Amino acid sequence: MQFNKLSLAAFATLALVACKKEDPAPTPPAPAPSTQGSVRLSVEFTKGMMPFDFNAAHTDGAGNTIRLTTLKFYLSGAHLMDDGMATVAEFNSTYMLVDAAATSNMFTLGNVNAGHIHELQITMGLDSVTNYADPLNAAFPLNIPGMHWSWNPTAGYKFLNLEGYVDVNNNGVLDTGIDTPFQYHCAQNLSQSVAAPVLRHDDVHVHADLVAGGTLTIETKVDVIALLNGVDLLATPVAMGNGAGNQLLMNNLVTAFDGH
Repeated sequence: MQFNKLSLAAFATLALVACKKEDPAPTPPAPAPSTQGSVRLSVEFTKGMMPFDFNAAHTDGAGNTIRLTTLKFYLSGAHLMDDGMATVAEFNSTYMLVDAAATSNMFTLGNVNAGHIHELQITMGLDSVTNYADPLNAAFPLNIPGMHWSWNPTAGYKFLNLEGYVDVNNNGVLDTGIDTPFQYHCAQNLSQSVAAPVLRHDDVHVHADLVAGGTLTIETKVDVIALLNGVDLLATPVAMGNGAGNQLLMNNLVTAFDGH
């Protein structure tokens, strides 16, 4: 009987222990509030003060009626500056292909500490290492057909690619075999990058505050009238590399690209 009493007592103790509710797990601390926000870059094409229609007829700097088939250029090396012109963020590995035929040219730069952003500094083209890397091993947007002279990897990328037709008979139609095609491919190989580079840099006034947890969109525009200023696509329909026509077009791109 003693054994049975002890067994019952032990069983009762175990049952009480088993039935006892476990203490609730401690509540995890609330996450610290974000001190950063997201910054995006938006690029819009315009025709002076008017919206730009890629599929419409336009005129070049000499008054020739033209039709565009390609207008693309690379942006890279974005740096954000504060009021004292100190760098608050840099995105050296962010490459953007701006395309006039695209429905949207919105690019995410990345996260930045909340605060005032006074200026955007940006490169039109690509840094030397990226420019001469193998495009077959590159990720988007550095692997886009037509934006690299793949037959000669040392020639690098086309920083700006402008193509289309001069409507020589002014009938408003691209008449293959009749209208004059034009091609402006602005690029630089190793020697040209020293002697006469087509790489350009630009500053855009931002003057906006980024709040923690928010998104700031830096709005910019490209005025195609300014881009084609002084460019006679009938007299000089082809400009490859870093020649005079390419230098003029890249200089114009700096003027045409500005804050919205």
